[in-house]
Amino acid sequence: MDNSASDEQAKEDYIQGMLDEHRRLKTESNLLSSKERLITQKIQNSMPDLTPKEAQEQARRLLWIMCINDWDEIAL
Repeated sequence: MDNSASDEQAKEDYIQGMLDEHRRLKTESNLLSSKERLITQKIQNSMPDLTPKEAQEQARRLLWIMCINDWDEIAL
C-alpha cells in the first residue's frame, strides 16, 4: 500500500470513528432526555405544587447528582 492509499485509509478510518462517536453521543443524549422526562413526571406526581419548569429543574439537579456519583464510583 503506497502513502496516498494509506493516507486515504487513515482519513476514512478517522471519519468512521467520528461518525461512530457522534452516534454514541446521540444515543446517550436521547437516553438522558428520556430519563429526565421520566424523573420530571415522577417529581410532578409526588410534588404537585411545583410548576412543570420547577419539576424539570429538580429532575436535572437529580440527574447531575446521579452522574457525579457514577463518576466517583468510577474514580474509586
